Amino acid sequence: MGSGIGMAVEGDLTRTQRRAFRERADAYLRHLARGHESHLVIDCSLAEQLDNPTLGLFVRTARRARRRCIRVRLLMPSERVRRDLTLLGAANDFDYAFMRLASPTGHEPQRAGFTNGTTTTTPQGVL
Repeated sequence: MGSGIGMAVEGDLTRTQRRAFRERADAYLRHLARGHESHLVIDCSLAEQLDNPTLGLFVRTARRARRRCIRVRLLMPSERVRRDLTLLGAANDFDYAFMRLASPTGHEPQRAGFTNGTTTTTPQGVL
């Protein structure tokens, strides 16, 4: 499946967090477009549901990625998140993974976490 860069969300994002997410995603997409990785991973494993602004952000990110021939993979999205994306007509804009995948290259992808009003970047070994 190739390696990727990962971002994680634990639930609805505030306006400030959405702005930070968009900026980080755009930086990652520029990196991916240079051929360094194969996809952008958004870890949804801790989010049972997401509000419309956050879902919209995911859809816009996936569509910006597609224009650069990059895929966005949602990692372990809940049934509710998948259903909401289907209702938005955006389910096919994403790839889905329902278990954590080890990177076959041994590369440690970076993971930007968005939770509790803060943004952090830490090494994440499995995506």
